[in-house]
Amino acid sequence: MLSLPNDGRYPALALIPEQRRQRTLDALTSQLAELARQQPVLMIFEDAHWGDPTSLEVFGRTVDQIKTLPTLLIVTFFRPEFNAPWVGQSHVTESGAQSAWGA
Repeated sequence: MLSLPNDGRYPALALIPEQRRQRTLDALTSQLAELARQQPVLMIFEDAHWGDPTSLEVFGRTVDQIKTLPTLLIVTFFRPEFNAPWVGQSHVTESGAQSAWGA
């Protein structure tokens, strides 16, 4: 998203890369809040263990934010070495599932 071309309709912001990144992350979390104010939101994030650091940062912000929003977030991850930092928060429920091809 950060490298999409600007067709000139909107002035380009003179921001350093980190400011642009933070503004983009803020816009994504603001969009969720606005959607949830209009109606309940269902979000599904599959295979979180494949998430890159920026995606996981956005996701962490989302987990923090949904404490106060009518939002249900369902997350799947299957790699045992994946550390889900949101597990253990008071508004997070963990449900283990057995692999379909496991023991």
